[in-house]
Amino acid sequence: DLNVINFTIPQRLIFGAGALKQVPGEALQFGAGKVLLLSDRPLMAELRDNLISSGMEVLCFDSFKGEPGIEVVNACLGLAKGFDPDVCIGLGGGSVLDVSKVVSWTIGNKCYEIAGFDMSGFKNPSIPMIMIATTSGTGSEATPNALFLDSNKKKTAIVSRHIMPHVAVVDPEL
Repeated sequence: DLNVINFTIPQRLIFGAGALKQVPGEALQFGAGKVLLLSDRPLMAELRDNLISSGMEVLCFDSFKGEPGIEVVNACLGLAKGFDPDVCIGLGGGSVLDVSKVVSWTIGNKCYEIAGFDMSGFKNPSIPMIMIATTSGTGSEATPNALFLDSNKKKTAIVSRHIMPHVAVVDPEL
C-alpha cells in the first residue's frame, strides 16, 4: 500500500548568494511595468532602485508592526488602488510575505479592500508575485499558506493555490 503525496511548489526557485540581483529580470519576465514592493527591511531601497533602473515604476509599502491583521492588508491595498501593479514583490520574513501573497491575490481579483479573511468569492488568480525570504523558518516564500491575526487576535490561515508565489528567492547573503 503506497501513500500518495502531492507537493505544491513555486514555478521557480532561485537560490544562492547574490540571488537578489536577479529579481528585476524575473519581474520583467512577467511584463512588469509597475511593481508593488512590500518590505520591512532596509534592503527595500536597494531593490527599489534596481527595479527602477531596470525601467519599472515602483510603489513601496513598509507599514509592518508585529503579526499582521486585516488592517495591514487593507492599508497596502488602499495604497495600491490607483497604482494598478503588474507584479507584487515581498521582501522580508513570514509576516511580510504573507501580506504580500494575499495582497497579490486580492489585486488579481480587482478588489482593494477586504472585510475579512474569507476569500472564497475570489475566482481569479493573483497577479504575478515574487517572494524573497530574509529569515529562515516560516517557508512562506514557497507555500500556499498565509497566517494572520483575526479581530479576536487569534491566528487564522488562508490556504489557496492562488497564493503560491510564482518565484521564490532565497539569498543566503540576506
